[in-house]
Amino acid sequence: MKQNYFLKKLAFSALMLFGASTVWGQDVYDYTGDLQFYTVPADVYYIEIETTGAEGGNGMSANSGIAGKGARMTGSFAVNPGDNLVILVGEQGESAQYVGGGGGGSFVWTEADAELLIAAGGGGGSGATDGGDLYKDGTDASITENGVNGNGIPDGAGTAGEGGTTPTTCTNWAGGGAGWISGGNIGTDHGCTYECTGGQLILDGAAGGSGGGSDASSADGGYGGGGGGNARCGAVGGGGGGGYSGGGAGGEVVLGEFNGGGGAGSFNAGDNQDNSAGVGTGNGQVIITPICDPIVISYSVSPETLPGNGSIDITVTGGGGAYTYDWDNDGTGDFDDSEDLIGLTAGTYTIVVQDESICENVAEVIEVESVIGIAEASLQVNIYPNPTNGQIRIEQNGTFTYQVFGIDGTILLNGNGIDGITVDLSSYAKGMYYVSVKNASGNAVYPVAKK
Repeated sequence: MKQNYFLKKLAFSALMLFGASTVWGQDVYDYTGDLQFYTVPADVYYIEIETTGAEGGNGMSANSGIAGKGARMTGSFAVNPGDNLVILVGEQGESAQYVGGGGGGSFVWTEADAELLIAAGGGGGSGATDGGDLYKDGTDASITENGVNGNGIPDGAGTAGEGGTTPTTCTNWAGGGAGWISGGNIGTDHGCTYECTGGQLILDGAAGGSGGGSDASSADGGYGGGGGGNARCGAVGGGGGGGYSGGGAGGEVVLGEFNGGGGAGSFNAGDNQDNSAGVGTGNGQVIITPICDPIVISYSVSPETLPGNGSIDITVTGGGGAYTYDWDNDGTGDFDDSEDLIGLTAGTYTIVVQDESICENVAEVIEVESVIGIAEASLQVNIYPNPTNGQIRIEQNGTFTYQVFGIDGTILLNGNGIDGITVDLSSYAKGMYYVSVKNASGNAVYPVAKK
């Protein structure tokens, strides 16, 4: 099935929107400034999504700080063929004369009901300072759901999916990053050419906020909800990053010291998570890879206690879609068998399980044992003569019950005994029979030959 999958994948990739490329079934989405889309192929039930948020913008003066970096979030998700996913790849915040805009977050959600699957926050834009150098850098995006405050600023980060809020401890401030459920705060207005705004709510367009200042000094936030850096016709602070929760705006806690913006929070609803902070540089990226949720076979075996009454009960997990089964007791390669087997004699049985996903078929070898003729230690039975011309004597201390079976499992005779009993097989044909003896201690089955 993997070969069929690869051919389907090549055909599918030729239809993808600009910005996505395919390498060995992996779809890579780079920044385009627009939404992009992924349709789950026909034989895929599990995918891995890796999202990387964009870096904040860097100020370009000698006194400017360094932008914060985006987060990288990876998880695996159960999907169904034909599901449509929406992809937004974040843009790096703009780099301007003094400060930088916040980096945009990268997001993947379902088209049908706008359920967010994963989001990687963007980094905070850099600040600048004429004083100390402690807080001029933008901060990295977080791998937790809450955003990060502007550097050295005690408030302003978004929480629980909200955008960045006005940092009340600042005299002047930049634009906050957008979150999943609300946009970021606007920056202070200084009557410059451009006003500073926060990042736009993700589902409303996710535009980066406008940078405040002049043509040279204003630093727009990146697509994906990055907050605008604010230059005040000079400098104020870096923009907050966009993400699941918006990064806090940079600003002036101390006049003349222009703190960097805060990185955004991130979100991951997937399994098998691998999340890292401080790794996203430049624009963001999203990578989607079809993967196999491995097929696992578990089973229980009932041994053969009477002729042909063994059974195998299997349970299959993993993979995707419907399972089909191929037991080797009726030929191989047909995949038209039942899940479980009954009516088995002792021996080794092999099953191959196939599903509708890209997972490899899985085989399991299962042994059925026979306990015919094996008595429990507390059950001491003596049957003679064996072979017999007609009658047999069954001896067992105490009270017991017995049954005589034909080779096909049909019950021919049954009864009770105390210490012993004589059973007449004279009226039955020559051949093999089985005698089951049972008492309170257990049960044993013995073959008996009729001459």
